[in-house]
This record gives sequence, C-alpha cells and structure tokens, in this order.
Amino acid sequence: MSKRGYDDEGFDDTSKRQKVDAAPSKVLHVRNLPQYTTEAELIALCSPYGTVVRILLLHNSQQGFIQMNSVEAASNLLTRYSIAPAVIRGKSVYFQYSSRPEISAQSASQPDSQQQASTILLVTVLNQKVPVTMEHFHQIFKPYGEVQKIVIFSKNNQFKALVQMGTLDSAINAKTFLEGKDMFQNCCHLRLAFSSLSELKVSQNGPKARDFTVTDPSWSAVGLLMGGPNGYFGGYDQPPPPSHSRGGPHSGGSVLLASNLPDGMTTDQIFTLFGVYGDVIRIKILYNKRDTALIQFVNSQHARSAQSQLNRVPIYGRDIAVSFSKNSEIQMSRPSDDPDVAKLTKDFSRSASHRFKSRGPNDSKGVNPPSPVLHVSNISDSISEADLRHLFGSEQQSPLVQVFNANTKRQAFICMDSVGEAVLALVRCHNYKLADKYLRVSFSHKDPASIKESGTMDSY
Repeated sequence: MSKRGYDDEGFDDTSKRQKVDAAPSKVLHVRNLPQYTTEAELIALCSPYGTVVRILLLHNSQQGFIQMNSVEAASNLLTRYSIAPAVIRGKSVYFQYSSRPEISAQSASQPDSQQQASTILLVTVLNQKVPVTMEHFHQIFKPYGEVQKIVIFSKNNQFKALVQMGTLDSAINAKTFLEGKDMFQNCCHLRLAFSSLSELKVSQNGPKARDFTVTDPSWSAVGLLMGGPNGYFGGYDQPPPPSHSRGGPHSGGSVLLASNLPDGMTTDQIFTLFGVYGDVIRIKILYNKRDTALIQFVNSQHARSAQSQLNRVPIYGRDIAVSFSKNSEIQMSRPSDDPDVAKLTKDFSRSASHRFKSRGPNDSKGVNPPSPVLHVSNISDSISEADLRHLFGSEQQSPLVQVFNANTKRQAFICMDSVGEAVLALVRCHNYKLADKYLRVSFSHKDPASIKESGTMDSY
C-alpha cells in the first residue's frame, strides 16, 4: 500500500490523488506545478476570476493551494480551466476543489499586492545544497543599497534570514531583482517577502546576527575573505573553490571590463548600450584610461549575456573589447568637487530604465545580437515615418523605415547600413522622448534584405 504524504497543516500531499468528490469551496488544490513556482505565476492564472486571498505552495511535491475571495470565483476558475488546462512555463497545471474551507493564515503567504512594503525582508533559501552564511547574504544584498542588519535562523526545516535595508526603495529593489534567483548555480533558491517587523533587533554581533551600523573592524577582513576577488557571491555562480584554485579575471562574475571605448563616451551611453543585454547597476570609467570602463551587472547571468554579445562590437570605427573583470564589485568614488572626476562613476541601481528587472536576458523576447536592423516600439500615434527617418538619419542618410501595428501598438523597423551605425543609433535614440512617449530601441533578428524587398511585419 502506498503512503499518503501530508504537510504540517494537514493538507494531502499526494500528487496522484484526485479529490473528485470535494464540495465547492473557496480553496482550490493545484498540482503538477513547475519547480519553484512563484506566487506571482499563480496569481497571473487566477486573478482574472477573482481576488486571490491566500496562497500555500508545497515545493517538495510541486503542489499548492489557492484561496479565492468567493466560491463563485473559484467555480469560474475551475470552469475555465476544465476546458483547457492552465499552463505555467510550458507545463500544464490542474485545479480542483479542496476539502479545506480556508487556508490558515499561519501557513499561507499573501500575494505581493496585499503585502505592506517594508525595509525588512524575510528571505527563505530552498534547495540548500551548500552552507550559506551571513557574509553570503551581505554580498548579494549590498548592490541594492545599505544593508543595516541581518539575522539568520532555521524554521520548519528551512534556512531563513531577515535582512534590514537602509531605505524602503533599496528593499523593494532587492526584492524585485533577487526573488526567484539562485544564490549559487542550481542551488540555494531565494524566496523573498516583506516582513511585518518594523525594526530588526540585534543584541550582539555574532555568526548569526549582525548590526552593520555598528563599526566592527573585523568585518571588512571577513567580507574580503568570503567574497574574494572574483565575484562568486555577487555573481550567484557557485561557492568559491579552495584558495589554491581561485580563478583569474575570466571566472565569470558580475563585473565586466570594457576597453577601446570611443573617446568621450559617457556612463549614460555605456549604460544604454550594455543595458540591452542586462541590468547595469554601476559604471566606472577609469580616470587614467578614459577608453576603459568597469560595468557591474545585477548578477553574472546578465554580465555573461552582455559579454558574449558586445565583445568586438563596432562603434565609432573601433571594436570594443569586453571581458570579465577580476573585481567583484565597483566601489563608488567619494564625492568630488571636480566635475570631470564626478562624472566618471555612476550608480544605476535605482534606474527606472532597466529592461529586465526580475527576468533574465535568456527569458526575454526581443534580445538579439547587434545587427543593422533596429526594432523601435512605444511610438506615438502622431509620429510619421518621416519623423523617424529624420531622427535616425543622424547616423546615415535616409535609413529605411517601416512602421507597423502589433497588438494595436505602433512599432517600426529601422534598417541602418551597418552594425556600427545601428549601435550608434540605439545609444542615441533609446529612451529618446519623441512627442509624448519615450522610444524603446533594441536590435532585431530580421534580415535587412527582407525589409528592403518586402513589407513583411513579422515579430522582431
């Protein structure tokens, strides 16, 4: 006889069991979920039929429970998905009534829309295959702002941490970017939620609790030892190898070194170009070598994407060289009265112009290698082909412009004469305000000849 599994709230945890006789209920059981399904993915499926009140995910069995605001909402959802199963990440998931009248507040999580934003984040580490320390948490949170306090603990056989950030904005940014990521390759999956605590109390600094607002001379040495020069933790790649086998500058962290840049290229222009392939959080142009810059990304996945796509790309008649830096992060310069020095380093961690946010470049439509054809979206209805031709014509005479509608939104293909001219046009025109809208410009996969020869309007 096979065993039935139950979670600590008494929910049936057996994936093959079907509750065909359950009476209509506000609570629905969902099964066959992809690994590490998020609350946001379930809310996207369920919210068209009513308000999602509570969610309980059972990651070990790839099941969960959803509590809707009414039986009618739950019934409408079941009716819809009985016709065609719901799909998450290409996998069919199945809903049915649960015998539970409600999900207890103690075991459930609230949707993000019902959570009160806070400077304190509750972090849960799933699939923990390697030891995780406070230093690791400090390394991955500090790119988003000041980390004031950290407390680590275990609860219900799960490793957790409370992280207090210096501002509400930095906590929101950290939650946006780190939710659903792996601290190390294929392990230590992060789940983040806002805590209801108003202040995190640390009575004494130690291995499980630390107040970073209190000066501790030993901390900087510990942080350097644990973080190392190669950005393993900042890049979320893997735990560091033993010291005798530490990798060199090509170890694949989150900081890139770009050289042979055009004279006078600014941090904002570098942000626009490298931001096509990842979310840039800091840039530093070297004071004594103005054609070289360090570019820090939100994680190593974004950095790898940018390095593979932009190495040897032409701009202003020269090919830029992009490689991984030995630095694990970019240190912000001290404030300077010299404007020539101040403009060399810039923090973009709170920029509203990040293209990806919680997504990875590999999961995003429209991420293509540099090409002569640009895709332009967010075009105002008042803008004509002639307006676009004039704007993009600064790089060449009369580029071919093809305007079309996709999902009722005006878009365009701009065909430049070369990759180099397309790169320049993207750097200059992305986020350019034309009429009442800011243009979004990216590289297209379309063959330039197909645009010249026909009026095809397939996707970019």
